[in-house]
Amino acid sequence: MIGQVVGQYRFVEKLGEGGMGTVYKGIDMMVEREVAIKMLRPEIAHQPELVDRFRAEAITLAKLNSPGIATLYNFFREGEDYFMVMELLAGRTLEHVLKQSGPMSWERGVPLFCQILESIEPAHRAGILHRDIKPANIMLTERGTVKVMDFGIARVLGAARVTRVGSVIGTLEYIPPERILGSEADVRADIYSLGVVLYEMLSCRLPFESPNQFEMMRRQIDAAPKPFANYGVNVPTGIERVVLKSLAKRPQDRYAACSEMEAALRDALEAAGGQRAMTPNTAPSWNRGLGDLGGEDASRSAATVAPVRRSVFGRLGWKHYIAAAFLALALGGGAMFIFYSAWGGGSRPSGVSGDPRGGARVAQSNPAASASQVGPDSHATDGSLTDADAKAREKAQAADQQRRREESLKALDEN
Repeated sequence: MIGQVVGQYRFVEKLGEGGMGTVYKGIDMMVEREVAIKMLRPEIAHQPELVDRFRAEAITLAKLNSPGIATLYNFFREGEDYFMVMELLAGRTLEHVLKQSGPMSWERGVPLFCQILESIEPAHRAGILHRDIKPANIMLTERGTVKVMDFGIARVLGAARVTRVGSVIGTLEYIPPERILGSEADVRADIYSLGVVLYEMLSCRLPFESPNQFEMMRRQIDAAPKPFANYGVNVPTGIERVVLKSLAKRPQDRYAACSEMEAALRDALEAAGGQRAMTPNTAPSWNRGLGDLGGEDASRSAATVAPVRRSVFGRLGWKHYIAAAFLALALGGGAMFIFYSAWGGGSRPSGVSGDPRGGARVAQSNPAASASQVGPDSHATDGSLTDADAKAREKAQAADQQRRREESLKALDEN
């Protein structure tokens, strides 16, 4: 097929091969857009009923147009072959990331898994099931977003019960017990598969493992998943409880919707002290290297702890408050001292001095002393004071002011 042109599509290179058919990278020559072209296997293409169901499912998926699901552009026939034209995604599958980097820390893995839940939820609300959710069908794009691939295809295959020799429709390790038993499945079947994916993301192990398919099916139906601690993985109890609930054997014991499981994970993540689940707008870019997606180094870089901010008063101790009290007293005492000094030294009538204890006092209360200060050299006329009297009065006022200052300072010290 390489180099051939089918319809308006030119086949460029082979990308891979799966249970449905072969996937090629192609070019839509009409709009010059790179696309992924899936050529269905002959055993599928030769069953008209199955092809009709594929077409109906393709119409539904094309109308869904969810940003978290790989877009289906076209579904057409050329001769005896049928082709599905889909969005070509640049990035790596979750399966590839886990094989290269090992288990993800819960701080990293849980927010990423919440993006997967957000991608699948719109399809579930539209009544479309995936039925083959696994890391190989989850793409981590170079833009830091999650894309779920092959959505709804396994539902058609399962309804027609089409099998190939040595294979099972869907992947046995991710199939819920009710589908193994042949019961009708609903959204909770995808919830079970999602629980297996999260278990694998955090441990790089499957909850049920066996090289024998019969034993694997028996464990899916009867066995309980091993705790993460058995693999030396440290996962908070709340997060592990969410995983175990999604893996419940009875559908009614699981989460009823992706949104319900996501809310439980966000609460568990916040209770564990991890970062809040990332949205597509805040997701990191996956093309920075394998260390960005898993391992201890990634967990250290991802689990950022915001510094604790306290107010200014929250950082003050008792010593600061005592120092502030003494400073306030000193400032108050200084203000009182300035006030009393200004009041005592202000302009007053001659011969009168202020007394802080109340009342005005006549400076010449002792007539004898005043008379003794009057000498022959005095130049007092018309009852005015002599120079000697003025100097004596100034000295008396100065002494009185000094005494009042000392009394004020003594009162402050006592306070």
